[in-house]
Amino acid sequence: MSVTTPRDATGPWASNAPIRPPAIASQPRHRRAARGFTLVEVLVAILLLSVGLLGVAGLQISGLRYHQGAYMRGQATSLLYDMTDRMRINPQGVGAGSYNAITINTTTSGWQSSLPADPDCAANNCTPANQAALDIRQWGLALGQLPRAVGTVTRNGLIFTLTITWQDLDSNAEAPANQTASLNVQINNPPPP
Repeated sequence: MSVTTPRDATGPWASNAPIRPPAIASQPRHRRAARGFTLVEVLVAILLLSVGLLGVAGLQISGLRYHQGAYMRGQATSLLYDMTDRMRINPQGVGAGSYNAITINTTTSGWQSSLPADPDCAANNCTPANQAALDIRQWGLALGQLPRAVGTVTRNGLIFTLTITWQDLDSNAEAPANQTASLNVQINNPPPP
């Protein structure tokens, strides 16, 4: 049995020519471009990366500013509800008018001295008026946590309007802006004893 090889084959592909190794490609006449990056490309990439990082840093700063503003609004709202709860717990003080007109201004120096004295309700029995004085003092001290805050409570009939104004940087302008949170509540007078 004989084995045929492509050289021995018959047909259109048959050839008696010797098999030659493939030709090696000759070098082109012009020099090929070097592979890799040039210094200009690297500098452009660094420039684009730095612009992107500056944008991310700006977004981070804006995010922190807005977060701080949201925190301040949350604190002001919490303080409004705190004073409302204090008034509801002391209906006799509300009936006596102890909460009718309150203004606490933390923008002036020595503002803590304008707060009512501490009646020391932990050691003494407090009257409704003493409890109201303690409530006003504690609310005023808590207002001091907000920057340049002014807190007011006013009464019109059975409706109390509680307002807190403070300074906030939560705006596109670089100058501080005043923010205000307000709450209207109805607190009924206590029934007569």
